Amino acid sequence: MNTIDDDSNLPFVSVIMLNYNAKVFIEKSLKSVLGSDYPKYEVIFVDNNSTDCSVEYVKGEFSNDSRLKIVVLDRNYGFAEGNNIALKYVDTQTRYIGFLNSDTEVDPLWLKELVKVMESDLTIGLAQSLILDYRMREIVQCAGICMMDFCGWTWALFRNRPLKDCKRHLMTPINIFAALGTAMIIRKSLIHEIGLFDSDFFFLVEDVDLSWRVRLRGYRILLVPQSIVWHYLGASFESKMTSKTVFIERHRSKNVIMMLIKNYDIWHLLSYLPIALALMFLRATFYTIEGDGTPLTGLVRGIYWNIVHLRKIINKRRYVQRILRKIPDKSLKQVMIRLPLSQIFSRLR
Repeated sequence: MNTIDDDSNLPFVSVIMLNYNAKVFIEKSLKSVLGSDYPKYEVIFVDNNSTDCSVEYVKGEFSNDSRLKIVVLDRNYGFAEGNNIALKYVDTQTRYIGFLNSDTEVDPLWLKELVKVMESDLTIGLAQSLILDYRMREIVQCAGICMMDFCGWTWALFRNRPLKDCKRHLMTPINIFAALGTAMIIRKSLIHEIGLFDSDFFFLVEDVDLSWRVRLRGYRILLVPQSIVWHYLGASFESKMTSKTVFIERHRSKNVIMMLIKNYDIWHLLSYLPIALALMFLRATFYTIEGDGTPLTGLVRGIYWNIVHLRKIINKRRYVQRILRKIPDKSLKQVMIRLPLSQIFSRLR
């Protein structure tokens, strides 16, 4: 176990900030990150081929800061692969890698608080900041991710609740199933063990898939409520996220199905995948009856993608189950949940 007594003991951190058409947020975001109360870090600003002059702005305003690296990609690789590519630019002395969305603003102590927790216990593999709403500053957006065991549905803990109403639950770090990629930190050594994001996810639940692998490897995942980050939510996908689209629904269903196939042991996979598919079809049917066939179209396309790429997914599953896994699924039950049927149906919408 390591401790932090003074700044000289702090390890070097590489913070990856992936951007796509979020220029309106970049000034406040980068200024806050570069103003972090932490002595040893770099910021790798990775642009996913934005069309809003984000790169030109960053080069013009921040290129003189030696802590900032600017990486420009030739196309939009999505959240997963965009962050994976950024790993090539991480400093060799880095011990931890942080991830931040470009539509965020951070508290000066956000990074130090994350590192402090990570350094306190080598069994902690991943940690997330407490994410508050960018506009309504005292409203919780996400205090970690929980997952329903038999269908792969996830949601943010304490979402849309006033911070003052949650403070008694957020006095110390808490155990969570998964960390949100918006603002989190991971051990660089762990990435060498399990890999980073699965690039086939593009975006949506790629952070849950990563967290699941962290868990299967035997590491813990914590929310660090003393690390505060404000997030706008959906800025990079504003045009797509304003309503249900086939793009969103396809990736949602594709990724959840793939995640379950990869990460569950064979008994739980055979037991839970049919339930997950049934609930997905039930949700899509509700919308179709109301005249919106978008979720059903997206679901069909997501299932089709998994069928076409089944051999690749099975190979990924073999790697997770035979090489990465160190603990049985029953050990994860304490960080998964099972809701009553009444609550399940209320979440279908």
